[in-house]
Amino acid sequence: MNYYKVFDLVIETPFCLAEIDRYETSGHPDIRITEEAFILPEMMQIKNIFRMNLNPDFGGESHDAFFGWGPYGAFRIREGHTITFDRKASESDLLQHFLLTEPLTYALHQRGYYLLHASAVVLPSGEACIFFGEPGAGKSTTMATFLKQGCEFLSDDLVAITFDQDNRPFVLPSFPNIKLTQGAIEALDFDTTHAKPIFRKASKFAINMDGKFHNHPAPLKYIFSLVNDNEKTFQVNKISGIMSHWQSLRHFPLPMMVLEGDGLKKRFVEGTYIQKASESFEIIRNNNNFSEIKDFVASLVRQHQMPALDAVQV
Repeated sequence: MNYYKVFDLVIETPFCLAEIDRYETSGHPDIRITEEAFILPEMMQIKNIFRMNLNPDFGGESHDAFFGWGPYGAFRIREGHTITFDRKASESDLLQHFLLTEPLTYALHQRGYYLLHASAVVLPSGEACIFFGEPGAGKSTTMATFLKQGCEFLSDDLVAITFDQDNRPFVLPSFPNIKLTQGAIEALDFDTTHAKPIFRKASKFAINMDGKFHNHPAPLKYIFSLVNDNEKTFQVNKISGIMSHWQSLRHFPLPMMVLEGDGLKKRFVEGTYIQKASESFEIIRNNNNFSEIKDFVASLVRQHQMPALDAVQV
């Protein structure tokens, strides 16, 4: 068996996860990956998720859920402790690609984490910044700009938040890989020595960020919603109240149906905790004002050079 640590959880899996360094453990894993054939329940296609040119099928119950990707295989996620895959794809990198996306995300949801389709970095103060946006909004550029200003990498594409006994939000570390297109890598002057496709013929490449990885939870300080609008000048606008809740719902990384009933109420309550502990802003940019993004990030980093009290305590 192979063991890895992701989002502060130990994962046991029968196959190698090439994107993550192995983790030495003598204890029991938090999540076990197993392989076996199973029968899918009644499923429905999910439109807000698109992977490998397919919208997945989704079904089951909240504690025992299923994702299916047609010719690539299916996953069953139970109680936040077990992910079972029914193999159809023979290539291990494809299995890894699917496992580390919606199936793992759903297991985190079952374990009660607050989830966002977003990325995160840690300021020199030890506090976390989250940013999200639609495709083309500039997430990769923003991530790279923070890292080049001396910030540490925390998570790419998925953010998991937990709360302490005082309901303060902390962002959990994922694993030290950032995924960028070849164009973004060249434009941002990243070292590509160890860059490799996330799977065969993929358009994105994984770059290891070991030397800049923040490997423990960080208190949340800022949330940035990125908007690309070539008809507007660079702007930073404060977001609060219901708009902040709406933004978080838009960037929920799983089928929206899983938030029905008590799930939606829990999301709203935890969103209120996040609002109290952090500040939210909308950043409007265009393709011609990269220098203004750099100046904004540099100014923010300068303001947070000293360790924050919460960060020291963690």
